[in-house]
Amino acid sequence: MEGRSMSLQRDRATGSYGSSARIPRSIPERLGTTSSSLPGDKGVRVVPEERQVEALAEQMLREAYELVQSGWCQGTDAQDELGRAIEPSSAFARRWSAVGALERLWRRTPGGGDFAIEAFERANLALAGVVHDVPRRWNDLGERTRDEVLGALDNARLLLRSPDLAEASLIEDLLDDLKRYEAIPGHLFESSASPEV
Repeated sequence: MEGRSMSLQRDRATGSYGSSARIPRSIPERLGTTSSSLPGDKGVRVVPEERQVEALAEQMLREAYELVQSGWCQGTDAQDELGRAIEPSSAFARRWSAVGALERLWRRTPGGGDFAIEAFERANLALAGVVHDVPRRWNDLGERTRDEVLGALDNARLLLRSPDLAEASLIEDLLDDLKRYEAIPGHLFESSASPEV
């Protein structure tokens, strides 16, 4: 079967890539990508798909902030003007939880499909990273305030913008968790050997 050349190793002397692997014609090239090592190509063009997902996730968090600012609820993802539980994407929704606001934006993303789902997941994970809990449960705690939810949405947006900060935060959380488990005798670092009697 005839295939396209695919670069595997870079020649350090010339800076170009060799062509030692073959991709079957049945596997299409990724749309929007080119490589200077392939004949007929005019250079490298990176598919901004990853950045688009991050940008959409950031936009979802920004718009979720605005929704929660206009009306916030607890105990359900969304409420209508009479305080009844309603689908977050409904035109009759007037108040949203943090997750309900994100869900509304995900469901109403035109032509979003998998792209919108991935952005929703990233936004929700960023929110979970900020609140150190499941966002729905955190939102619904009795002592929670709308201002705290707004702050968490804003911080989640900032977390998406600075991956170095996100990594540092995750590492810090991991170390905190390890310290907590170390405090529980025999929980995390217990040997698998059975205790002597």
